Amino acid sequence: MRNDTRFGTAWAEAGGRLYLLGCSSAFSPLSFGFEALSYDRRRDDWIWSPLTLPPFDDQTGRIVSFADAADGASSGEIIRVSTRRDGTYAFDTARGSWRREGDWALPFYGHAQYVADYGLWFGFSDQGAFDLCAADLTCATAGARPPYRHVWADVDGLRNHVSEWLPGPDYLSYLGCGRFCVTRFLTNASSFCHIAVVTAVEATLAAGGEEMRLVRRASRCYHFSMPASLGWAF
Repeated sequence: MRNDTRFGTAWAEAGGRLYLLGCSSAFSPLSFGFEALSYDRRRDDWIWSPLTLPPFDDQTGRIVSFADAADGASSGEIIRVSTRRDGTYAFDTARGSWRREGDWALPFYGHAQYVADYGLWFGFSDQGAFDLCAADLTCATAGARPPYRHVWADVDGLRNHVSEWLPGPDYLSYLGCGRFCVTRFLTNASSFCHIAVVTAVEATLAAGGEEMRLVRRASRCYHFSMPASLGWAF
């Protein structure tokens, strides 16, 4: 990528392209950059392309949540971004243009992933750091944000240990067939050792109904040698 947008970065996938929106540095004035990574068959390489910048203000538009597009949806492939004080904006990947959806924020914290198997977006709830949730973002209106469709509290059993560990990045990965992987990076509050807790969960639908359960299948803890920096999960 031509620009360093590691600080406050939001990413989303649509139509085989990776969209990246972020600020240049934690130590410089806020200035957003927006680019897409796509495969160029003629060059036989992956190329970054600059895109139209979002219309929200650099100073009030700190990103708190963002959502993938629903591939193949009749309404088009729309990427959504919520800011701390400036509402939610939608980017139409076909038209290459932005619009403001409302003064509300998405019901997620961080990245919300679209899962075509259920026609819903899944992510971490903005109401509880250790809760997962699902919502239908197509139900949003100008005056109200989309409601939760499902909420699952403390899916990896870490809530009772919150006083012992400082939270780091959280990642939710969909593995297909209703299976998810929850990865949390944590730092011990006293020893500053770093760990990653990886939990496998599976979504099951009640017979003849729309109620969805999220069942924990397995959990593993990985310790990092000191010093170590927190990483990513895909």
